[in-house]
Amino acid sequence: MWKLDAEKLAKKEYPKESCGIILLIEGKKVFQPCINISTDSDNFIIDPRQLADIEDMGEVFGIFHSHCNATSNPSTIDIYSCEKTGKKCNTQVLHV
Repeated sequence: MWKLDAEKLAKKEYPKESCGIILLIEGKKVFQPCINISTDSDNFIIDPRQLADIEDMGEVFGIFHSHCNATSNPSTIDIYSCEKTGKKCNTQVLHV
């Protein structure tokens, strides 16, 4: 179900990258859309206050963002961000 919600957000936000948090709540993955505060349409930044509020809702399973004008492969920035947070970079492709 979270994938459908993420896909809807990506379509709505295009051509700007969309982003959101995938939470684990009572064993289910739930998508929480986020506001992309980046001024660059090819990147995303989640508002830190919004992220803090979302983290209080459940366990963070993953971070979603779209690649509007690029491949589905993780970008250099994606890989760097994963390394800095100690999280695995996992790609799941949603065709929009």
